[in-house]
Amino acid sequence: MPSEMHFDALKIYYYVILETDDLKDVTLLQGFSISWPSVEWALTMIARLPADVLEPTSKIDDIVAQRMGGFRSLCWAPLNIGALESLSTNDLSPFVVLFSGERTCAARVRAWQAQQQRPVLHISNIDVQEGVTPAAFTIEVLRDYCLQALNQSPQLFSDEQRAATETALPQWMEPQFIPSGLKQQGHNVTIPNYLSLLRSGRSVEPGEHFIGSTEKEYTDLILETAKAVIDVRDQIGFQPFHAMTLLRPALILAEPALYRINYRPIEIKDHAEERMVRQTLRLIQKQKGLHNWTTNEFASDLQNSPASQAINPLTRDRTPNFCGWAKCSCRADGFRRCSTISGGQPCLSRTLCICSK
Repeated sequence: MPSEMHFDALKIYYYVILETDDLKDVTLLQGFSISWPSVEWALTMIARLPADVLEPTSKIDDIVAQRMGGFRSLCWAPLNIGALESLSTNDLSPFVVLFSGERTCAARVRAWQAQQQRPVLHISNIDVQEGVTPAAFTIEVLRDYCLQALNQSPQLFSDEQRAATETALPQWMEPQFIPSGLKQQGHNVTIPNYLSLLRSGRSVEPGEHFIGSTEKEYTDLILETAKAVIDVRDQIGFQPFHAMTLLRPALILAEPALYRINYRPIEIKDHAEERMVRQTLRLIQKQKGLHNWTTNEFASDLQNSPASQAINPLTRDRTPNFCGWAKCSCRADGFRRCSTISGGQPCLSRTLCICSK
């Protein structure tokens, strides 16, 4: 049976479950599911989890050396709840971890989970039966689940895989993080390099959110965090198997797309609301520098105005409280980089959108 499967039986597969199934439930300029803010925490958690059941028995720097060479990559993917419900555990690998962050979605994951023949680990920040909260999750929880899955479905493994897994699981240990020397400065531009540091077993001390006033301040911060990642790679050094790959990964360029199905004219008849919309659009259109400045009074009026909901797709992606294209894009960039412990500058864009008839 193992030879017929289309997965690596030793790999742990992570799926972030999104409640939205409608293609229209996406952000205007980016096409990201509007469910992402509820599960953003899962991405940081996955970055520190093992790619397979053998990993936690090795020294972190040995694993980092392999990742630098393109090995030991994470197997993860976002998955709509409707797509999950169309599958069964017979379609999946032995080790499956699901993440959910929306109440209805978590309940549907639980209902699906109860119908399966094989165990699935469900991590959710929603209180749900058989679910594990992020606060209660530990490496021991993951290990115990993997042991349960192994014992329940030994036929999914070859003899060698089964023996290796039975030997490795009792030897799992909580990862010991090495200080990177950095203090965390929360901003989209730091996310990819922080994820690479996290994936390489390096810790970042608590800090404050970063808001720069000049391009140089942003550049200095990017270089500081990228240098910390490069320092890790230099500490690991060149290994013979690295000759099979490029130690300096290729540049990845990305550009946000306009989803016109969500790009509609704004029609507001109330004069006061129309004035608020016009002021908001003007604020975005006339932005100079790296961020906007406005009064507390205007921010309060915008928050309390029904018209702000009409232009929400335009404004919500530009606020720190919503997982807009920049944050999602930087996390996707970070996940690509942390697979090979790479550092650099995220590809960011400032997009201007004008809604008119």
